[in-house]
Amino acid sequence: MFMLLRRCRDKPVEPWPGNNHFLCRGRLFIGPAYYAFILSFLLITLPYAVFMVFPVYYFSSRYTWFFMILAIIIYLLTAAAELITAVIDPGVIPRQPTRFVKNPDLRVDPNKCLDLNTKIVNYNGAKIMLKFCYTCNIYRPPRTSHCSICGNCVERLDHHCPWTGSCIGKRNYCFYYIFINCLALCVIYVFVLSFLHMIFLTLDYKHKGHSVGNAIGKMFARSPLSGFLVVYSVGVGTSCHKG
Repeated sequence: MFMLLRRCRDKPVEPWPGNNHFLCRGRLFIGPAYYAFILSFLLITLPYAVFMVFPVYYFSSRYTWFFMILAIIIYLLTAAAELITAVIDPGVIPRQPTRFVKNPDLRVDPNKCLDLNTKIVNYNGAKIMLKFCYTCNIYRPPRTSHCSICGNCVERLDHHCPWTGSCIGKRNYCFYYIFINCLALCVIYVFVLSFLHMIFLTLDYKHKGHSVGNAIGKMFARSPLSGFLVVYSVGVGTSCHKG
């Protein structure tokens, strides 16, 4: 978060052509499907708020407030990592107006290059063929790919993330990695505490003399959202694994 605040105070950057939406006068930008980021943020935040109100508060008030502190820390790390991943530059190489770009290493020389679609360069002692991007008007450097969704060439493009609505590349991959791991901790924490909440409530009713079936029924009547959180966490964990 401090990095985002520092970026917002940096010198304004002139937006380049593409499908991204620029924020803070070009200092930050988000992918064209910004609604996907908003939706995923709400899908994490709203169920997690329910989780903190019921299972986490149950164990915190009954045993120790460490459960609440840990829940808050995990959520803040997850939300911050997702936000940073979504709004910082993933490694976009700005488009050039013509095929004769300003960078000497990427400039087309018609006298030396017979095929304008490719170019042979020396990279770390090896000859590498660079392909020309007709959309961005540049020769793509090694390990650079064009994202058809964002409409930009991105260095070390890993994939276009549907959760953050942005590309995952050279400059935001570490934050994406933090986000995925923190989200996994969220899912595990929600599943374990919600499941234990259901068990503890059932045992409480059973100790009061109710049968097992009656105790389970009263447990669901008292806290139906714990069962929802168990199923929801399994669904989120499965979808993230497939994604």
